[in-house]
Amino acid sequence: MTWREALVVPISAVSLLGFSVLAFSGKIDKGESEEQVTLEQCPPAVQDTIKAQASGGVIKEIEKETKNGKTIYEAEILKDGKTIEVKVAEDGTLIKSRVEDDDEENEGENEG
Repeated sequence: MTWREALVVPISAVSLLGFSVLAFSGKIDKGESEEQVTLEQCPPAVQDTIKAQASGGVIKEIEKETKNGKTIYEAEILKDGKTIEVKVAEDGTLIKSRVEDDDEENEGENEG
């Protein structure tokens, strides 16, 4: 057996395992994806909405999420000592804006 033949089985197993994990999580079947993006990578209408919501605050992070063929942008903004979660449609429409509860953020830290 050559070294190339010896690598085929482990590489195939790792690839199959990776696809199995993605399929089990539903990301492949449902066409879902999530990725971190910068403000500059967002469409201009989305940038305008996020900037307006941040007005005087700091944009901590932005995620581009695609579910069922629809893309939304979720921004986390720090403003007046509070974290605000903003969801914006691809056309710049504000879907949701809410102040995150500090208790929600700390719940996971106490578990373990």
